[in-house]
Formats: sequence, C-alpha cells, structure tokens
Amino acid sequence: MDLRQISYVEAVARNANFTRAAAELHVAQPALSVSIRRLEAELGVRLFERTSRRVSLTPAGAAFLERAARVTRDVDALADEMRLYAGGFRGRLRLSAWYHVEPDLVDFMRDFTAANPLVEVSIQELPAPDTLAALRAGDIDLAAVFQYPGLDLDDFDQAALRTEPAVLVVRADDALAGKENVRLADLPGRPLVVTRPGTGLRRLLDHVFAAVEHPPHIAIETNELAAMVAFASAGLGSAVLTPTVVREADFPVSLVRLADVGPFTTVAVWRKDERDPVVLSAIDMIRRHLAGLSNPGR
Repeated sequence: MDLRQISYVEAVARNANFTRAAAELHVAQPALSVSIRRLEAELGVRLFERTSRRVSLTPAGAAFLERAARVTRDVDALADEMRLYAGGFRGRLRLSAWYHVEPDLVDFMRDFTAANPLVEVSIQELPAPDTLAALRAGDIDLAAVFQYPGLDLDDFDQAALRTEPAVLVVRADDALAGKENVRLADLPGRPLVVTRPGTGLRRLLDHVFAAVEHPPHIAIETNELAAMVAFASAGLGSAVLTPTVVREADFPVSLVRLADVGPFTTVAVWRKDERDPVVLSAIDMIRRHLAGLSNPGR
C-alpha cells in the first residue's frame, strides 16, 4: 500500500464512480481499477461494492477511508513541517559566543528569534581552539572568536565583527590612570588579571609576553570577563581587555591604551561547506548587519 493508492480510494469514494475518479486524477480508468484491486488483494478485503449502476464503500472500505483521512492529514502536516525545515524556519542553531566580547549577540538573538520563532538556539562559551574543534566536528554551527597569532581559519569562512584597541584596565586611582598609553614591556612585575591558557585572548597576550624581557606577573586567571574588570576595580591586578568588555561589565575603572598589544579583532566563523538552511539564514543575517554598518570593523 502506498499514498497513491490511498488517494485513488478517496477519489473513487468521493465520485462513487471509477470513470469520474480517473478523470479527476488524470489517470487511465483501467489503471485505476487495477491499482485498487491490487490493494484489496493485499489487504484481503473488498473496499468497494461494484454494480453496473453504482460503486459504494463496503464497511471495510468506510473504515479504511476514515483511517486514510487521518493518514493524509498527517502526511500533509509532515510535508508542511519539512518545508519549514527546508526553508530554514525550523531547526536549531548552535553558537559559541561570549556576550561580554560580542554584546551585539543580544541584537542578533532578538532579530534572529523574531524572524525564526520555531528555531531552537543553543549558546556555549568556548575558548577559541575548542570552538574551532567543535565547528570541525559539527558540534556547533557558528561562532565568534578572538583572532590571535597562529589561529588557523583556513577551513572556515569568516566575517570580521569588530576590531578594538587593547587597553590596560586599572583601578580608578591607580598611578597609571590618566596616562594616554603604556607598554606592557614597561610594567615588569605588575600583577595582571588574565584569561586562562588556551583562550584566544590569552594566546594573544602570551605572544606579546614572549617578546618582553621582564613580563608582568600573572596574579589571577579567570575566563569570567566581567570578574576581570571587577578584580581590576578592586585593585587586585590590572586586566588586559577591550573597551567593549569593560563597558559591558560596568565597574569604576580607568583605561590606558596598550601600545604593544593588539588590536583585538573578533570574527564570526562557520564551515565552508555549510548547507543547513537555518545556519545559512543566520550567516545571511550577520552579513546584512555588517553591510549596514558604516564601519564594519567598528
């Protein structure tokens, strides 16, 4: 039994006539009759009473038609649902992004979920190397990462989200507060609050530290960016971050431009062979957002 045979039974029952049903279905009447006889043989029951004057459903035929109507509705609903998936209106989107690094994530989520209310969104906060590994493995679909020396993005397509200077975040009454800029190389022994090894931000700093004869002292390691600003505000150490991160954390601190670090660039990355309609819809939204900015790097 197949869906075509179900539609044949429905048409014959509706028209009470094989010839009219065949015309409605645009098939030859003999082919229609043969198909229904084969179905009856497969089911082991007669679906129609046939006389020279009329065609009518048997009790088995009436039961078949009642169940077939439910099947048809389910098949139509299934087709509608699959069209939503094919069009990118239903599915899932798995992201890796840090809100404090990329606060435009909120605007993206607002616009994306408004346009795609049936799409499930899952957000993780992964270090850059783990993010790229998850993308390659197909465990996430789209990510925002810090660029750093040695970051290999050859396997991915990308779009620059923002570029910002590196700043030293210090307590408001720190001796460096008010300076226009400073070099990490000129701050031997100063306690720093930095992210843990493996993160994009830390790898960029490690690259700078490698060129400094007497690097600053790492006092605290944490991947909680708002906490880094809070620690700097409390005088526990100076943090190396971006103005955006500091602004979103909202603690009383002073910012000093770092002359020998940065700039920090955040990029959106995704697989080059991406075919999922939901992911492609998200990528298109990002591209349209960037195209609407007077300075995409900001």
